[in-house]
Amino acid sequence: MIIIGLAAIVFLVFCYILIKFLSLKVSIIIIVSIIFILLIFYFINSSNFFVESTDLKNESLNEIHLGDEITPLLFKELKNSYGKIVNDTGMAILITTEHDNSYKFEKVYLGVTNNKVNSVVSENPNIKTSKGISIGDNIVAIKELYGNNFKSSIDEIGETITYIDKDRNILLRFVINKEEVYQIILTTNS
Repeated sequence: MIIIGLAAIVFLVFCYILIKFLSLKVSIIIIVSIIFILLIFYFINSSNFFVESTDLKNESLNEIHLGDEITPLLFKELKNSYGKIVNDTGMAILITTEHDNSYKFEKVYLGVTNNKVNSVVSENPNIKTSKGISIGDNIVAIKELYGNNFKSSIDEIGETITYIDKDRNILLRFVINKEEVYQIILTTNS
């Protein structure tokens, strides 16, 4: 946030200098051009347009798949595996997928829409992706198993590596802290 504030101040000073030393018309053209270039850069950086698709068809976190219906049997299995429902998972959960219900276990969060799982967030070291990545694994292991077609970014929750299945509209995101997986997010891309 501080960097954005400093960038805004530098930009305003730059605009002031342009207007003071150049004609108003030339200054406006330069300022609008800079804003346009920044908007293009923001769009390119924030979109998934340039990230190649990764096949996440069979991806899951342990036995939990996106699209699984929350039946009484599945709910019982989840409680047996992850314990009782809690009010607070103890995790920062930042997902953009909307859901109409959620189930919270210790270090596990399930987002549900129309009684089907559409998001799974885990900080539980006993939960693994379908290819075996779990909390505490390093970035090298992720890249070896999932490849190099990912989007890397710094988000509110930290450094993230995101694999995108564009055909199935699925995201698999690894939140990294000190070069190790800290949180795993499997979600639909809405």
